[in-house]
Amino acid sequence: MSEDKARHRAFLLLDDIIQNKKYANLTLKKSILDFEQRDRSFIVALVYGTLDKLITIDYVISLYAKGKIQPKIRNILRMGVFQIMFMDKVPDSAAVSTSVDIAQKVGKGMLKGYINGVLRNISRNKLNIEYPKDKHKFLSSKYSYPEFFVKDLVEELGFEECEKFCSFSDNHRTCIRVDENKANINEIKSKLNGQDSIYFNNCFYIEGEPQMLENGICSVQSEASVAVVKALGLNENDTLLDCCAAPGGKTVYAATFLKNGKIMAFDKHAHRVELIKNNAKRCGYSHIIDSKQADMTVMDNYGVYDKVLVDAVCSGLGVVGQKPEIKNTVTPEGLREIEKIQAKILENASKCVKNGGVLVYSTCTVRKKENIDIINNFLKNNKDFVLSSMEGLMGEKFERNHDLKKGYIQLYPHTDKTDGFFIARMLKS
Repeated sequence: MSEDKARHRAFLLLDDIIQNKKYANLTLKKSILDFEQRDRSFIVALVYGTLDKLITIDYVISLYAKGKIQPKIRNILRMGVFQIMFMDKVPDSAAVSTSVDIAQKVGKGMLKGYINGVLRNISRNKLNIEYPKDKHKFLSSKYSYPEFFVKDLVEELGFEECEKFCSFSDNHRTCIRVDENKANINEIKSKLNGQDSIYFNNCFYIEGEPQMLENGICSVQSEASVAVVKALGLNENDTLLDCCAAPGGKTVYAATFLKNGKIMAFDKHAHRVELIKNNAKRCGYSHIIDSKQADMTVMDNYGVYDKVLVDAVCSGLGVVGQKPEIKNTVTPEGLREIEKIQAKILENASKCVKNGGVLVYSTCTVRKKENIDIINNFLKNNKDFVLSSMEGLMGEKFERNHDLKKGYIQLYPHTDKTDGFFIARMLKS
């Protein structure tokens, strides 16, 4: 019975996220607290999984359900198909029958027979799905990525490497960073049954819900995000401008390196500035971090700093494991607009770097046009900046696996086993 209620709640949340273009993580966060942990995990798996595989699911539905489908009916089918095709522990019969029950509960009972027929047909044929012959359409429909993105990535990486990227699925472990100014990493790791990090000794991985966050000893932060801060090469007396700082994870980590230094943390939106302030307070670095509302696409007198971090707004196509809805909402037009914003922010931020100072640009995406192309165009127009080696900043384990001499690096989830991030380090002469 609890699973039936969990499925019904999962459908209501999925329908809300898709129809109203909401963020999955924020929608789920406060909407399932009335369920037991087991059911909460099931709801999250259903919603995130359906969003993650939505393009594939819609392709399969198109093979077995012709004509126009009402939005709510389509979302019922989507969740049913996800269970049939991707949840081995759910019997197909349960996926079909509970989808029919949901239709009845949301006032679509007259279409129960239609839903039953489509899902049973898909269940019978799920091992024999034929995907398109065209290589871009194949990768898009089989691995659930937008076709325009796949085309770009094939051009950048080649077909085989692109397929590895698209087919990769991580195990959704949570990366925890420990503030070593406050606690011993090994003691905290032992308490939380942590598993070894891949690159950084102040991080470890856990299964399930994070703990010990409230006092700032622990923070949820990917190793790719940790690498961004390390690329700054902070000294204890540095001043740092963090241009796009919310919610403040990198800002707070940067503060752990400073003793007499200061950080100015900007964000465009007032409510997101509050997130930075709350993070700084939680972790005990309010005396180092000053947060302010500012739009870095507009040049102003922001001052000059030893180090400047531009963790730019981006498509997020390197972190779809945590935000699967990105794949279903990103558009070519939207990406072009993002690229313009990135270039503006980087240009304006560069005016805030002292002579001899460091400018770090990062994104959580894998698109060349948002990453190295932005950097190359910037360097072409700003001869007083040059790429600067990151050797000696990242630690032995990271440096052993990456070429840091060229001053930039692209991380991919399928090869680096962390978020897809781009990091470039530049020095101002």
